[in-house]
Amino acid sequence: MYLSKMLFKSLRQLPSEIELESHKIMLKSSMIHQAGSGIYSYLPTAWKSLKNIESIIREEMDALGGQELRMPIIQPKDIWSKSGRYHTMGDELFKLQDRRKKPFVLAPTHEEILTLIVKDIISSHKSLPQILYQIQTKLRDEPRPRGGLLRVREFVMKDAYSFDINQDGLDQSYNKFSIAYNNIYERCGLEVIQIEADSGAIGGKDSHEFVAISESGEDTVVLCNNCNYAANTEKAIFAKTEFTDETNNEKKEISTPDIKTIPDLCKFLNIPDYKTIKSMFYETSNKFICVVIRGDYEVNELKLARTLGTADFKPASQATLEKHHIPSGSASPINKNIYTIADDSLEKGNNFVAGANKENYHISNINLNIDFKADIVTDIAKFPEKAKCLKCNNDLYTKKAIEVGHIFKLGTIYSEKFNTKFLTES
Repeated sequence: MYLSKMLFKSLRQLPSEIELESHKIMLKSSMIHQAGSGIYSYLPTAWKSLKNIESIIREEMDALGGQELRMPIIQPKDIWSKSGRYHTMGDELFKLQDRRKKPFVLAPTHEEILTLIVKDIISSHKSLPQILYQIQTKLRDEPRPRGGLLRVREFVMKDAYSFDINQDGLDQSYNKFSIAYNNIYERCGLEVIQIEADSGAIGGKDSHEFVAISESGEDTVVLCNNCNYAANTEKAIFAKTEFTDETNNEKKEISTPDIKTIPDLCKFLNIPDYKTIKSMFYETSNKFICVVIRGDYEVNELKLARTLGTADFKPASQATLEKHHIPSGSASPINKNIYTIADDSLEKGNNFVAGANKENYHISNINLNIDFKADIVTDIAKFPEKAKCLKCNNDLYTKKAIEVGHIFKLGTIYSEKFNTKFLTES
């Protein structure tokens, strides 16, 4: 077709708020047209490109044994309530009612409905494994759409699901998808890095993101040049510096008038932050939690959520703190019967200064497992500005990146919730 006959207009003047180069190019070349915040039409030139990408995806999905299907975008609320994601997805999940006031959702992913489909159709192990996929419009109520198609409310996504007999089968399917995704990106001419990632609202134990390094990206990835370790900052592990004295000293109560923060405490006592214990308090619907970490680190709440097994927690309210007699600025788990989670950085030091649970007082020379116990000791720390690789002790560094794909090991999360089972050999 001649360009003069196409739905095409080259724009010379762009709105001043357009910042990303990719967004500018798509607007200038009439690839997209904005209907609203995070809502775009794909014009003929973009649609042709999109169809070419879809063809590559279909070929790779079919090559690993995938079967394409199409599932409804609008789904009954009850299905999502049963999985628990009606609430855990939060405001990103579009919710609506029909004329009879029956509640529905506009599904951003299809784990629930496909698990029900498989439950109704598959009854024997002889029909497994199954790999099912679709390429479909998705909707998410993004709070801050930006960057043209980088973060939008409506988009096209390929989502695929495997149903396997056992863990070995799941591992094999996971590896197949990993290879297929890398093939897709290579065929599209896109350089990506496969990194360890958090599973987020979808759930599951293991997951990997495929990211393209770009200053326009919203994700930050942690990388090691030496051993090729790569992870999202939400999941990244790192070597925590050891600061252990030769002996454990005798505890001593210290007057710290009006000292409420770690920086103020360090300045007042003339000590480094790694010699302090930071205590934070959270609550769930049925539990009060103390979280402790070395003063030179911050708590990563995504890691904390994985440790707790739920994202349904929040900082303890003032009423809750008062109920448990927690003083502001001088609190700790010492002599307190509180469910406690400790970051493993506290195993990399001793003789810490911690709150005395007494207004305007702290205690020096506090040690984990001697002066207080933790119910769980694990890594719950945010990635700091500088850190060493836990695997090879080389310097780690960070880069901005755009997520272009994600695979998850969901395990039996959805099959258990929907009682999806199959018959084995007797």
